[in-house]
Amino acid sequence: MQSDYIWDPLRRRSVRNTPEEAVRQWFISVLHEGMGVPEHMMGS
Repeated sequence: MQSDYIWDPLRRRSVRNTPEEAVRQWFISVLHEGMGVPEHMMGS
């Protein structure tokens, strides 16, 4: 079962879990965890 909301660490709030938002959150994790880009360097 898919949750209706997903936590956005850049906006620091829950946002609606749409396919576009899932891709956005995946890319944020790639940049942050995989490439070491600090969250404060990514715009929301």
